[in-house]
Amino acid sequence: MFFVYLDEFGHIGPFVSRTNLTYNESPIFGLAGIILPEQSVRVFATKILQLKEFMFDSEIARSGKISQIWEKKGRDIFRPRAVSKYQSLRSCGFRLLNYLRDCDGSIFYYGREKVIGKLDGNSNGLHTTVLSHAIRRIDNFCVTQNQNFALVIDEHSAKKELLECAAKTMYGTNPARKLVSPPFEVESYLN
Repeated sequence: MFFVYLDEFGHIGPFVSRTNLTYNESPIFGLAGIILPEQSVRVFATKILQLKEFMFDSEIARSGKISQIWEKKGRDIFRPRAVSKYQSLRSCGFRLLNYLRDCDGSIFYYGREKVIGKLDGNSNGLHTTVLSHAIRRIDNFCVTQNQNFALVIDEHSAKKELLECAAKTMYGTNPARKLVSPPFEVESYLN
């Protein structure tokens, strides 16, 4: 069995242009994460914790929190300014990829380009559409591997809509049969 951990990337709201004062975040929205065999989950989590403690030891110490619950958002890491601030961030990314490969894991991503300039979009609709497509693609991968999967996603305000979407994708037309249950929602700082 695989465990799939997904988080959002891009931005859920409207996009006009990078120079627009209000709607300048991202022209795409999607879900990305990792797919790990069950036996590798704890090993990989331990490696991530060790790497986090190494990379951000001074920030963790200043926060007064233990490293297991201290969190730094991806948007604060994977930006040009952050890469220049943390000189070893590039090698850290390669370490993560190597850890994932050593654990027989895979990277997954699925994103959608938003309609540029459309200000009246349905953010919950976009999120559920992306989730449904992501589940189907992961399901197709798991079919080729002859494995089931459990999906772990970050806690979200549209919890009900996302869980309903997952259930429809699992049991509706052309069901995603390898997904063993609706997604588990978790607190990102704990996972």
